[in-house]
Amino acid sequence: CSSDLDDRALVDKTLPPRVVFRSAMACFVTGLAGAAKLATVAPFGTVYVVLAGALLAFFYTADPLSLKGLGLGDVTIFLCFGPLLMYGVAIATTGTTPGFDPLASPILYYSIPIGLLTVDILHINNERDIDEDSKAGLTTTAIVLGRAYSYTYHCILLATPYAMVVYKGITGENPMLLIVLLCLPWALYVTRRFKHGYFHELPQRIAQHNLMFGTLLVCALSDRMFFVRVMLACLYYLGGVNNIIMWTYNVELVHMKLSNVLGTARLPKWVGAVLFAGAIVMQLFPSVLFMLGFETKLMAQILLVFVVPITFVVHDLWTIEDSNPAFSAGSSSKRNVASRSVPTFPTEFDNEFVHFFKNVGMIG
Repeated sequence: CSSDLDDRALVDKTLPPRVVFRSAMACFVTGLAGAAKLATVAPFGTVYVVLAGALLAFFYTADPLSLKGLGLGDVTIFLCFGPLLMYGVAIATTGTTPGFDPLASPILYYSIPIGLLTVDILHINNERDIDEDSKAGLTTTAIVLGRAYSYTYHCILLATPYAMVVYKGITGENPMLLIVLLCLPWALYVTRRFKHGYFHELPQRIAQHNLMFGTLLVCALSDRMFFVRVMLACLYYLGGVNNIIMWTYNVELVHMKLSNVLGTARLPKWVGAVLFAGAIVMQLFPSVLFMLGFETKLMAQILLVFVVPITFVVHDLWTIEDSNPAFSAGSSSKRNVASRSVPTFPTEFDNEFVHFFKNVGMIG
């Protein structure tokens, strides 16, 4: 059922239905195969979690129930991505079944905010796709409520998780939970876009907000040193992922930077590609192992070996002789080179300057 949270492959006909169906069935088989092993650890708990999750996911759109068509899509998504998901993770990691009292069971309590935030992705998606869903004869909360009440519903789905976590942070023994409030500006931005009807990429934006909210929640509930290691190494990890996504562009960039160092443009591009691939490996694996607490000193040393040469090769601000002009504010036809005395970073030099000294700080 996660494919309905924002994937428009069927609506936009970018993939034929048979491909989507086969992919869904492959996911079901893979999930059930994984559950078979888990059932040997906690048989009773695994059975009810897997059975409930599988039935809800299958009949989310499948006949004869079609839960989404009956207006039960929000409830289904909440259960699948909230309590059932968290219970499954708890069983897999502890081998025991958590309790069902939300006041006594942190697993169930914190699964509610996560479930509600996921429902909000679905709700924004449904609000955007009201016309298509109506033509298909579906019943969604967005259709039933209308635009005004849909906005109120969105606010409730977004505000309740904050209220629940902040309540625990104030009344409990873990004030670190209040760090989720750092996501509040992001939540307000998404809410303003919803109010004004700007739904382009809004499901993705609320999903990104939810990722940050969930990450901060997990870190606040984790060992403090784990949180510290995540903050120290997350930029390396995210940089490695981004380098994979932007592979073609970055290989060209590395070739250009190496040519600057060696003073020649005849360097084969495959050399830059090999070095770049090695840099990605030195970013990703040590950063993940560092965050998990495995040989932290060694992993930190490997990351240091990575970042020092990268800083002085890639962010070579001393090679930039002419600053690329920036567009002046409010104008798209005239260019204006901003003075470096202005506290902004509108030029290529300033961009490299910031990255260079950001890395220097990390090296320290």
